[in-house]
Amino acid sequence: TYQTGLGTNILLMTVISFIVGLSISGQTFYTFILENLERFGALKAIGAKGHELVTMIVFQATFVALVGYGLGIGLCAASIALVRLRIPDYAAMI
Repeated sequence: TYQTGLGTNILLMTVISFIVGLSISGQTFYTFILENLERFGALKAIGAKGHELVTMIVFQATFVALVGYGLGIGLCAASIALVRLRIPDYAAMI
C-alpha cells in the first residue's frame, strides 16, 4: 500500500468533495438570500443600516458553518470510535 497511488487518490477525492460541498453550500445560501430579499428590504425600510444587514447575514453564515463543522467532526469521531470497537487494530487515531 505504500508504493501505490492510494494516498494521492484519497487526497484528490477529499479536495474534490470539499469543493463540491462548498459549492452546494454556497448555492443554498445564495438561494436563501434571494428568497428573503423582501424581508431585508423591509428591515432596511424600518431603519436598519446596510452594515447591520451584512452583519446579520455573515453571522448566520458563520453560525451555520460552525454547526456543520461541529456535526461533521463529531460524526467522523463517532464513526472512527465505532470502527475501532469492531476492528481493534484500526489505524485511525482520534
